[in-house]
Amino acid sequence: MQKMIGSLSVLSLTLRALWIAFAVVLLVLSLYLYDGQPNSDADELLVVGMLALCAPIGAAVATAIGVLLALAGVFFNFKMGTSYWSMVVEWTVLAAAGYWQWFIVLPRLLAKGNGSAWLVVQRISSFWKR
Repeated sequence: MQKMIGSLSVLSLTLRALWIAFAVVLLVLSLYLYDGQPNSDADELLVVGMLALCAPIGAAVATAIGVLLALAGVFFNFKMGTSYWSMVVEWTVLAAAGYWQWFIVLPRLLAKGNGSAWLVVQRISSFWKR
């Protein structure tokens, strides 16, 4: 039986701490590797890494960010390059979405115990079988 701390198990706290640590290390590493160029690959490392940590909601959030930036470019002649600021904003948005998905929504679905967690697993597995 798992030892409980409040309403969270030790396993849950460990997974949460590891997820946050990986996300922060990814941000720090990306900022360290950023060379100041507007087309730096450090941004791609950050986005791909965060997409892996935040899947599947990270893809939807990244797509929404891309669409918003494209619309801003069309209507307001806004051009977005890579900068320290843009990387921190991307990380913050993706980290918030991933944290919400994995540590707020999923535990609530699993706690319901009325088959909703199984429904989520079925939908995710059917999505990847396409």
